[in-house]
Amino acid sequence: MKKQFLVPVLLAAGLAVEGAQAGALAVDPDVFDYGGNATLDTTYGYAFTVAAGSAYTITALGVFDETNRSGDGLSDSHPVGLWNGTGSTLLASVTVPSGTTGSTVVPSGATFFAFPQGQWRFVDFATPVVLTEGTYLIGGFYPGRGSDEYFARATGNLGTVNTLSGITVTQGKVANGSAFSPPTTNSGDGYFGPSFLVEQAIVNPDLTVAVSGQSTSTTAVPEGPAGVFSFTARYCNRATSPTLEALVSRTRVLTNGNSLVNRDRDGTGTPAGGVGSELDFPLDPDYDDGLLAAGDCVDVLYEIGLAQRTRFSFNVDLLGVDGSAP
Repeated sequence: MKKQFLVPVLLAAGLAVEGAQAGALAVDPDVFDYGGNATLDTTYGYAFTVAAGSAYTITALGVFDETNRSGDGLSDSHPVGLWNGTGSTLLASVTVPSGTTGSTVVPSGATFFAFPQGQWRFVDFATPVVLTEGTYLIGGFYPGRGSDEYFARATGNLGTVNTLSGITVTQGKVANGSAFSPPTTNSGDGYFGPSFLVEQAIVNPDLTVAVSGQSTSTTAVPEGPAGVFSFTARYCNRATSPTLEALVSRTRVLTNGNSLVNRDRDGTGTPAGGVGSELDFPLDPDYDDGLLAAGDCVDVLYEIGLAQRTRFSFNVDLLGVDGSAP
């Protein structure tokens, strides 16, 4: 039986079992330049390390789709691979197809992505790969004079690359040539076109929740003609739980045609602000580094646009990443 947290008046909030994925990489586009339109066939990528005591389950590989310049969809297909640190062992590979089909779109505003100029296109592989302490390579193949772009010229700026707490980008890597191959040659540039997804785990056993500050405004908004119902949920990591990161609230039930108006992104194939809409945990004092340690708490504000002023149900799944090794 799923654990439910019931709140009087209008809300039924719960922590439920649900799987999802979080991006592993964020780059400040004001620090990096665009690359692309390479003159030679090249596999571009970077080396990264996983820290001692950390472990991440990788479920998909992908490339950046720069929508503001080249339009929605990729101009070329792109093989993407994940190797061990020397490039001698291929751990996983996919081919992200050209166009807009055959890949999963992850919005640029999703957790751990900071590219306002576009989105990501990922392809799952059959068997997830668990990365533990060590060094790894990732690379994506870009044909010469192609139009799909990536972020490059990261010399001196690798410190601005934000990742999950146990992952550090260490070196730009390339492999020149017409064949897709491990990028083992050091480059002063960091080439952030290829990336990967990390599986988010079930975190309901690790968190408690308390709701406060319920209020209703009768002022109509575009997604709430009957007003807005607001409340704050305080989520606390139990004293015996591991540190959690990439925390997201995903709407599982929202009835009466209501909408989560302060969402960060919508679900796929569902009404805007409805089931599947997501709200990232804010970086408040206990969570200012994106890590919720044992005993720490974070306050999350929910604003529900009301289609009508009647009782409704609202239920969320909480998703996050536990990067500690089992």
